[in-house]
Amino acid sequence: LKGTIQYINPATSALTGYSLEEALGQTPRLWKSGVHPPEFYQAMWRTILAGRVWRGEVVNRRKDGTLYDAALTITPLRDEQGNLVGFVGIQNDITHRKEVERLKDQFISNVSHELRTPLTNLKLYLTLLERGQPEKQRYYLTTLQREAERLHYLVENLLSLSRLDLGEAEISRTPTDVNVLVRMLVEDREAMAADRSLTLEADLAEDLPYALVDRPMIEQVLTNLLTNAMNYTPGGGKIVVRTAKREDEGRSWVTISIEDTGVGIPPDERPYIFDRFYRGEAARRSGVPGTGLGLAICKEIVDRHGGRITVESEEGKGSTFTVWLVPAWS
Repeated sequence: LKGTIQYINPATSALTGYSLEEALGQTPRLWKSGVHPPEFYQAMWRTILAGRVWRGEVVNRRKDGTLYDAALTITPLRDEQGNLVGFVGIQNDITHRKEVERLKDQFISNVSHELRTPLTNLKLYLTLLERGQPEKQRYYLTTLQREAERLHYLVENLLSLSRLDLGEAEISRTPTDVNVLVRMLVEDREAMAADRSLTLEADLAEDLPYALVDRPMIEQVLTNLLTNAMNYTPGGGKIVVRTAKREDEGRSWVTISIEDTGVGIPPDERPYIFDRFYRGEAARRSGVPGTGLGLAICKEIVDRHGGRITVESEEGKGSTFTVWLVPAWS
């Protein structure tokens, strides 16, 4: 038995990209991905040549070169005399399921890592508070407070993402004056910006239409974006929060842009900055505390408002994050 393909159904053709005519006379090596070692296929062949059913998961390759995960069952066929005459293979595309499993495992790994650091520091400084040098107790307490806040921030972000993922975060959109929202946000953080030797300004458009938003959610988005701008803009820098009415692709938008003169984002990092737990080189190098969840939450919230969030950046010169929101009235 050489395993020559004698028939594939339309579903297999759609999955692999090969037509029946292209597959006839070929062997299943047609879909071989190169992911599995030779021992994997040797064990498979030993099983089916012995007349037993083989079940397992494989990574196969489509005609266009892309890979997919499949749950594969190979059943031996026998003639009336019981002789082995062929095999029937059934494969189900499980690529989405495997990707969900991979993301879940990555999520658990990342959460474990992010929780471990503040918890370790809390345990350490609680011990130092009890047994360390009395004159350093204020320093110990300051560190404990910082790590407790870091842990609180992580848990809150995780809960926010969980509520969004499960659809439990109800969006109650009302017409909102984003100029009022931005003005409040800037005024609340002017003192903090001054302490860091930063200039923080609001540039508000006149006659700006109201936006149709869930105000607490959009406040969370803007808070995350402004916090990032302040964290990654060196002393002496400037941050401007602008509002505007824009036309794009035949639609009207209310936009809020947070523009900074910070470190900027390298081009190779920009495609990933909205991924969960992603932290760029600047974050790792500077030691700025964070979870890598803030921008992911921003994007999720804005997407659910029917808007979008974009970024323009030049390394070493700064970044501009723009939130595009639907006007309350056309």
